[in-house]
Amino acid sequence: MVEAAIALAANYGYVNAAETTLKSIFYHTPHAQVYLANMDIPQEWFTNPKCQFKLEKK
Repeated sequence: MVEAAIALAANYGYVNAAETTLKSIFYHTPHAQVYLANMDIPQEWFTNPKCQFKLEKK
């Protein structure tokens, strides 16, 4: 198993792009550790159930 640590930086204006990037990372590298540096993304975004990704490889 290859372990990866990935750091992203984004602000609220790019939250949709960050979410798409995170989905891709978790789909292709499910055991990756991801760090998201941000200044203005609300805490609720991280705890909101819609941000709980369900990813299944087909």
